[in-house]
Amino acid sequence: MRGYLSFLLVLASASLILSLIEASEAPSKISFSRAIAAERAYQAQMNAKEMALEAIRDGGVRYFQEYNLTHPPGCKDPQLPCHFRMDEAALAAKTGSYLYAAQLRPDAFSPGMDVRISCGRGMTRDIADSLARGGGCPGCEAYDPAVGNATGVREIIGGGGTPGCFGAVLPWIEAAGPDTNPALRRFVLLQDLVITVSYPAFNVTAASYIPAGYEVGA
Repeated sequence: MRGYLSFLLVLASASLILSLIEASEAPSKISFSRAIAAERAYQAQMNAKEMALEAIRDGGVRYFQEYNLTHPPGCKDPQLPCHFRMDEAALAAKTGSYLYAAQLRPDAFSPGMDVRISCGRGMTRDIADSLARGGGCPGCEAYDPAVGNATGVREIIGGGGTPGCFGAVLPWIEAAGPDTNPALRRFVLLQDLVITVSYPAFNVTAASYIPAGYEVGA
């Protein structure tokens, strides 16, 4: 009988120890997983920021170059369609910048992670953080991935007008020599840009704020 009672006491002690070990490990596992999620969200936010700026540059440069190819400097007559026009060249570059940025997929970085690019005026770092947490932002617009499926100037500005973030970037074009088309030098942000990352499964968010006036080299 004494041996049986001793066995029960040992078994109860072992169960209690295992329970204490599991209880002590559970919070650390949760904390560790959330720390990893926070690091991944931060890295995704930084990558998304760089990708957004690269998209603005690469898309704008490509569409500007395509416009140049169809408007050679030798076409001097302003009445001809091939004559280089600054407003048309700027519109082509703005279109490329918007389309490339809008093509950044919200789920391209990690399953369950939501990445978005928004624009607006008078945005602040606090607004950016609030936007990342799902808060409102009066006057903010978003780069619409659906618009990113468009292929050119006519598609993006046809129909119901241009999306709000279309005017967020100003292509800076400077005149060159008499026998050379004007050159695209850089892009200037006319609106603030915010890149937000949310990881709902771990309740983790991150945001990058790029103020108006920021210049992106061509």
